[in-house]
Amino acid sequence: MIPKNKRHLIVNKEYSRLPYWTDEGFDDVQRQVSQKYVQDNYGKFAESENQPPYLSDADYQGLEYEYQDPQFPDIPDLNKDTAPKGTCYQLWLSLFGDATGAFIPTASEWNKLNEYAKKCPLIYMPHICCLNMKISGPDSVAPGDTVEYSVSGGGHGCAYDIDAKRGEFIGYKYTAPTTPGSDRISIKPWMSDDQHTICAYKDILIEGGCKGTVHATTPQMQVGASQTLYITGGSEADTYYWSTTTGSLSASEGTSVTYTAPATNPNCASNPTITVTCGGATIGTLKLAVNAYTATNVGIIWYYESQGTCWLSGQTYNIWNICAQMYGLACSGELTYNPAWNPQCRNGAGASCAAAFANGEQLVISGQTGSTAYCYAQGVRFGDWCDSRSEEMKTAGCCPAQLL
Repeated sequence: MIPKNKRHLIVNKEYSRLPYWTDEGFDDVQRQVSQKYVQDNYGKFAESENQPPYLSDADYQGLEYEYQDPQFPDIPDLNKDTAPKGTCYQLWLSLFGDATGAFIPTASEWNKLNEYAKKCPLIYMPHICCLNMKISGPDSVAPGDTVEYSVSGGGHGCAYDIDAKRGEFIGYKYTAPTTPGSDRISIKPWMSDDQHTICAYKDILIEGGCKGTVHATTPQMQVGASQTLYITGGSEADTYYWSTTTGSLSASEGTSVTYTAPATNPNCASNPTITVTCGGATIGTLKLAVNAYTATNVGIIWYYESQGTCWLSGQTYNIWNICAQMYGLACSGELTYNPAWNPQCRNGAGASCAAAFANGEQLVISGQTGSTAYCYAQGVRFGDWCDSRSEEMKTAGCCPAQLL
């Protein structure tokens, strides 16, 4: 009789420890599918280091050798300060520290992990292949041409696939598409724990492509606000990649993305620089101003309008009615124009016509009462912005694009 448990599964190791159904009267089937039967008819199997030799030929049993699971004692939690020297625990701490969470070895930790495995048991040794890899070869290829690329780095015993989004690879020889644009070459491992991961990539230009121009809807925005950034003049064969120093982008590639500004911007330090690349080269950069404060009259500018004729009186040159239009600026970037203040006109006098104009310009910028004299002292002239923000405003995030 074949012994079975309550679930009608074989439990006697003399027949089998494999969990499949059987019934009385079918022990001949049990013997015919045994490892002893297969060995006699098809040859021996390699014996595991954890299994004793096959049993005698006289015994037709369901299982010809026993599985032996190595039994390790329960290891108590050890304190790194009190753990005895020379234990596997102490070796691990010396190599990797006592960080918590999942252990995913970096490229620099693989030698340490191999060192640990020589002395102590590992439940599982991950097989990672994306290690310091780089693709080398031409940065640009003529449409339809065939060139060769090489790959450096990688792990021992690893296999890789190299591929391109548009072109074709045979081995490491790449044939470019027949139309201008861009392409991305990438390499991935297979049959490893990090299979399908892109280990390295290289963006290349297919000559004649990547002609797009980068645009923002507005150079000025409020904290937390969003706007559309877009490309004009490109082609469908171009792939544009976006990145930003602060804030977030709705996508990393495409001809149009949505940018969302950061929630705060103290001292205007979080104003983003947005970079767009195509074919491995930068095709455009946007600098945006993100405002976090509300105030007006934080900047002033004078736009030159007109002047009278320069004339000489004695040894002094004179110019009457040197005029300019004055605009105020808010933190939001909005311009303010008050017709009652404009135009601002002054007469100038000096040792030359240039000196007379400079004198009149100074008088216009300094104002009737001298309230904006500091602007001229800062080097501000017609067409320049005078920054009148206080340090408190700057700290709070008063960030008009015109003053940055």
